[in-house]
Amino acid sequence: MRCKTAARLISLKLDNELSASKNVALQEHLERCPSCRQVLASAQALQSELQELKTPAYPEYLHYRILSNLPRTSKPRWLHQPKLAYLAASLAIMLSLLAGTWVGIKGYEGSNAYAQNLEEDIYISFGNNSLMELFDE
Repeated sequence: MRCKTAARLISLKLDNELSASKNVALQEHLERCPSCRQVLASAQALQSELQELKTPAYPEYLHYRILSNLPRTSKPRWLHQPKLAYLAASLAIMLSLLAGTWVGIKGYEGSNAYAQNLEEDIYISFGNNSLMELFDE
C-alpha cells in the first residue's frame, strides 16, 4: 500500500467508516511505515483536541439579526392567493378542453369514418346479427 492511500484510509478510520478488510491492510502498512504512524498519531491528537472544544454560546438575537439581513425576494402575489390560482388552473383546463374538442372536430370533418345515416350507424355499431335487430321489431 502506498502512503497516499494510507493517509486517505487513516482519515476514514478516524471517522469509523473503514471496512474490516481495509482496516487490516492499513494496520499492516502502519506496522511497516513510521511516517504513516506519525500521520495517524497527529490526526488522532487533532481529533481529540477538536472534540474537547466547547461550542460557543451565541446570543439569542443573532438568529433574528441574520435573518433580517438576508435579501428579500419578491414573489408574484397572485400566486399566493388561492382564488386566483384556482381560477387560473380552471381557465387552463377549459382552454385545453376547447382546443381538444376543436382538434377532434377538425379531424373528422370530411372523413367517411363515421356512418352517414341511422341504418349504417346501427350496423357499424352492432353488426348484422345483433340483438338490437331483434328488439327493433
